[in-house]
Amino acid sequence: MTPANNQRSVAAVFLHPRLWRDGGITRRSRDREATLRRNAALEAELRATADELHASRARIVAAGARERRRIERDLHDSGQNRLIALRIKLELAAAEATRAGADELHDKLVELGGEAQDALDAVRSIAHGIYPPLLATSGLAAALSAEVADTVVPVRVDGGDGVPRSTPDVEAAVYHCCLEAVQNACKHAGPGARVTVALACAHGQLRFAVDDDGPGIPAAVANKGGRGLTDMRDRIAAVDGTLAIDSDPRVGTSVHGAAPWPQRPGGEGRNGNGGGPGYQGDFL
Repeated sequence: MTPANNQRSVAAVFLHPRLWRDGGITRRSRDREATLRRNAALEAELRATADELHASRARIVAAGARERRRIERDLHDSGQNRLIALRIKLELAAAEATRAGADELHDKLVELGGEAQDALDAVRSIAHGIYPPLLATSGLAAALSAEVADTVVPVRVDGGDGVPRSTPDVEAAVYHCCLEAVQNACKHAGPGARVTVALACAHGQLRFAVDDDGPGIPAAVANKGGRGLTDMRDRIAAVDGTLAIDSDPRVGTSVHGAAPWPQRPGGEGRNGNGGGPGYQGDFL
């Protein structure tokens, strides 16, 4: 080909005549198209598998949350009520023994009544840990504020007033992660440290952080962690959230993350108003 005016050749491509005679170009083109089609099919299959895995994980998380609420109801309606009735009966029997002058029997019944109360307290503690009632009725900030009120290290909860109610499984995941981070801070930051729990919600996402001004933790611990940190990561990942840990001896430790925060069905309330009518019944 002759270059046009004011142009010059910079490269030339020569095709071996055999490529044309044997159909090499056509065959290679067909092979390349077939490879592209196979790759596209594999990518589509991979995306479908990932979508199904995501949906399956969401169903498992939701089912787990429902089961926890059912267990909490059963413990409240059956176990706790029966233990309360037993304790009352023991108190009445102890009073009757006193009137009958059976001091030894009275002391034994009082002892059994104390054991019944201990069992009741244990059941209440278990039920509270499964799904805290205050989290169900009043929301994330209220539940965290109540839980950290008596910690050995001062803990402040900021930003909770602007957090709307979300679905129970997401609220529970963030609640347990923040609580675990607070407990770790109280354990490792030292008696003179201060801890802050910060919550902020915008554009359908909740961001949370638990910061302390203690001496920090080793990088190996922050990156790997023990069972508590593993549970935190698993809980947040199960609701499509993320979690990170930063620690520096000069500024302390920060456990921070984010999670999608869908609006709770059946109510648009913010923390403190119960999240709307018809939803609290799941937890009573």
